[in-house]
Amino acid sequence: MRGLGKIKGRIRRFLRRHFDYPPCWRNLLCLNDVAVRTILDIGAFDGDTAKLFRRRFPQAVIHCFEPHPIAGASLRRWAARYPEQVHCYEIGLGAQDGLLVLQDFEGSPRFNSFQTSLPDWHSHLAMPQPAKGLELPIHRLDDWARDHELPGPLLVKIDTEGFEEPVLRGGAEVLRQAAACIIEIQVDRRFANQLEFREVITVMEGFGLHYAGNLAHGIMAGRLHHFDALFLAPDRCHPSTASS
Repeated sequence: MRGLGKIKGRIRRFLRRHFDYPPCWRNLLCLNDVAVRTILDIGAFDGDTAKLFRRRFPQAVIHCFEPHPIAGASLRRWAARYPEQVHCYEIGLGAQDGLLVLQDFEGSPRFNSFQTSLPDWHSHLAMPQPAKGLELPIHRLDDWARDHELPGPLLVKIDTEGFEEPVLRGGAEVLRQAAACIIEIQVDRRFANQLEFREVITVMEGFGLHYAGNLAHGIMAGRLHHFDALFLAPDRCHPSTASS
């Protein structure tokens, strides 16, 4: 059984390396031309995108936010190899400080969310109901940022499974400083109060960030399930020494 587990692990790593990130994720559209100095990876999971960011932006400091204890442990093991460049925080980000219950899909941890799913949203995906709820700490990004220097250009990545609106509301000051933001957009209506893409565009334009294209998309059960949208503020893409 242990040998089978190793084989499965190798297969997962191979698929992630070759299929998780299509060409646009590998070249990040025009972001390769931006001398990013600070990255906020919100919903960092096990560090999959943080690893890509570290390779693409070796000059940048990466702050990873992942509240789930298992995914966070994997993230921290990797980050420990780069203590000067990668920093991890075992918290979620939202509109206010406190504790919030995370829906924990043990068999499909990438679907974990602080939002409550609509009934039967996943019936066509043959997925189980969340196995349990985990009460975890939530903080406002703007409050966290006041205690940290964030030299620009600043890149923000948000992958929070339908919890984008509270994250954006709690991080408005930071987003107004960002040169770029990557947000995972849910296409299926999974949550009663999730933002639709047109609403995300409106919110981001309020921060001076404008839609610039998609980096990747995910297909599930034969239809578009999600995509990663890139937003840019061209006037903030030049190097600066400004901090939050």
